[in-house]
Amino acid sequence: MPASQALPVVRRYHKGWTSKNYEQAIDLLAPSLKVEVPINDYPTAESFVQALRSFGDLVTGVEMLSEMSHGEEAILLYDMHVEQLGTLRVAEHFTVTDGRITRLRQIHDTAPIRAASAELTRAAARDTMNGAAPGDYTRDLEFGASRTILFESITTLDGLAGWWTSLVSGNPNTGGELEFAFAGLEEKIVMRVDEATSPARVTWTCLLHTGHPEWQGTRIVFELTEVDDQHGVLAFRHVGLNPRLRCYDTCESGWERFLASLVSYAQHGEGSPF
Repeated sequence: MPASQALPVVRRYHKGWTSKNYEQAIDLLAPSLKVEVPINDYPTAESFVQALRSFGDLVTGVEMLSEMSHGEEAILLYDMHVEQLGTLRVAEHFTVTDGRITRLRQIHDTAPIRAASAELTRAAARDTMNGAAPGDYTRDLEFGASRTILFESITTLDGLAGWWTSLVSGNPNTGGELEFAFAGLEEKIVMRVDEATSPARVTWTCLLHTGHPEWQGTRIVFELTEVDDQHGVLAFRHVGLNPRLRCYDTCESGWERFLASLVSYAQHGEGSPF
């Protein structure tokens, strides 16, 4: 193959998958493709294609830094921006035979991927400990405040009134019960406070929900992890709230709104309660 032919093939492949035109990229892969990457193993071209589609959907942008080619070989060096991972610098070496890529070797920093994998493992462990099942409503939210402030937003009547509903009464401490009402609605929620361990963890069990009886017996878990004095992560789990319940879509939208309100209240002292 003339020296000028390897690089155009590689460029078309790269442009195909980074623009999510996967068929264009796949057409340039030989059935006998051999892949060497730092973490995963792809014994067949089909297994690599499946991973290419999945990972490609997470890529938000690519900046080409350098291209080189000689004979049947070509090298690309680029920065790749990936959801939840940030920016990865990638070097790829290709062998091209008869217009198709027969070998692909890739080098990149594996630390961000390993860190993300570890966090997923930790999240799964938290869910298991909390009794959450696949499909239960879960959200992890970063907040720019101390854990103590967010904890007080969940464990004081003034705090709860600041982000969920102003019509709240009861005892927010361990063993107490909380009653939530909503102006203009013939609806109330009663929660038993199973745990309120400062400043890290709060759990409730729903004893009554007149609007959505499916909530009865479900559990709500707030776990607060400190990043530094002014930043943390809220791991929220509503154990038992899943798409099998008729109210799921409505309740999902509600939690999205009120969890954002909670973070705003903790950060700025002003939420968006009902």
